[in-house]
Amino acid sequence: MKALYRRYRSLSLADVAGQEAVVGALTKALAAGKIGHAYLLSGPRGTGKTSVARILAHEVNGFKYELEATHPDIIEIDAASNTGVDNIRELIERAALRPTMGKYKVYIIDEVHMLSKSAFNALLKTLEEPPSSVIFVLATTDPEKVPLTILSRVQHLKFGLAEAKVVAERLREVAKKEGLAITDDALEFLAENSGGSFRDALSLLEQAATVCGSGSAKEIKRAELEQAFGVPNGQSISDLLAAFDRVDEGAILDILDKVCYNGGGNYKSLVEGLARQVLKTPTASTLALIDGLLAALRNPAIDVGLQVRLVFLEQLMPANRLITNPSGTTSVKPVATGEPRLVLGLPPSECPSGSVSEGSAPEEAMEAGELDWEGVKEEIKRSDIGLWAVLAKRQVEIGEGEVKIYAEKPLWAGKLEKAENFAKISRLVAPRKLVVLAEKAPPSETLSKVSAIIGVDAGELKEVEVPDGI
Repeated sequence: MKALYRRYRSLSLADVAGQEAVVGALTKALAAGKIGHAYLLSGPRGTGKTSVARILAHEVNGFKYELEATHPDIIEIDAASNTGVDNIRELIERAALRPTMGKYKVYIIDEVHMLSKSAFNALLKTLEEPPSSVIFVLATTDPEKVPLTILSRVQHLKFGLAEAKVVAERLREVAKKEGLAITDDALEFLAENSGGSFRDALSLLEQAATVCGSGSAKEIKRAELEQAFGVPNGQSISDLLAAFDRVDEGAILDILDKVCYNGGGNYKSLVEGLARQVLKTPTASTLALIDGLLAALRNPAIDVGLQVRLVFLEQLMPANRLITNPSGTTSVKPVATGEPRLVLGLPPSECPSGSVSEGSAPEEAMEAGELDWEGVKEEIKRSDIGLWAVLAKRQVEIGEGEVKIYAEKPLWAGKLEKAENFAKISRLVAPRKLVVLAEKAPPSETLSKVSAIIGVDAGELKEVEVPDGI
């Protein structure tokens, strides 16, 4: 399909989909005649970086860009296979020569982060004093590995993954030009599984045409694609979440056996499908489930199928069954078996009888609405010692509707705000809202009084516990 798509027509910036900010910036620069001498295009694979680099190289020279066409004034270099300083020195020597046919000689260096340190240093000298007739367009999937000295001398344009609806629309255009009959929900399926990459989407469409299509007479449908690619269908996903909601262990395991074993163990697609469905109507329990499943995918050393089943079973345990009631409060989802216990931060009135607060005697059960912050930290410590080390030293302010964590520094704030960490803490303080502040906690009333007496800034004072009898 990709090979066939290349024959259609010449391309321009107007044909680039899903990268409006990048296209807008380059279009304005071209219209104003203010072309930079060096650009860095960064973003995930398959988002159009190299295509935009080629289009820009042609448009600055007024050439039509035909796919697969080459031009003597447009030179492409793959940094992954030309990493040495000698390769860059040769490039610099050629850059001194005037363009053959166009106004500019354009060098496109793909995966530029692969260059060696000495090669970057050689390139830097040219970027500092570039020839007026030369433009460098650097492309990379890993801009963090590009030296700051290079970044400071280029215009950095960032590419993002495209939305599924944008990818689906582009696939519809390609299918129409190819005379390929395919339903809208089948296109949506391909777009969802492309991960926002146009390149991957076209590859999937080509596979779909090969596996499911036998000419324009046969219409490709979503059900065929799900079966061909071994991806759980939408009904299986809905059934799985419904079984999880009603705490039906047997049904969950049956569905997992059917979906994953018959589908070749495609657990990544299963988790992606669950995540998309959960995002529509998220709850504390389903978010915890997704968090656990994503962690399982990151640990391929242990059988992923086994991990997935264990995650589901773990989330069925009474202590982990958090649901949000219409009133906005959080409660335990009762189950038929197992010894119930009080979930941290949960009012005793909403817990099964006989449950106790973790780390406390039954008579020391928390008052309604009270949050056991020490218990929260202990829960974090059991599962993530690194996060606990950060959390344990931070000051908190617990209110009726929210929990404020004063991170003190952006570094610690970033650690706490990392998606998986933020979700982990949020579940334990629910239904309160979690707020992370990259600043110090305000001084307490006691410290304020002391500072007024001794004339020292309250922010420089530290509260300590005084032993009894002193």
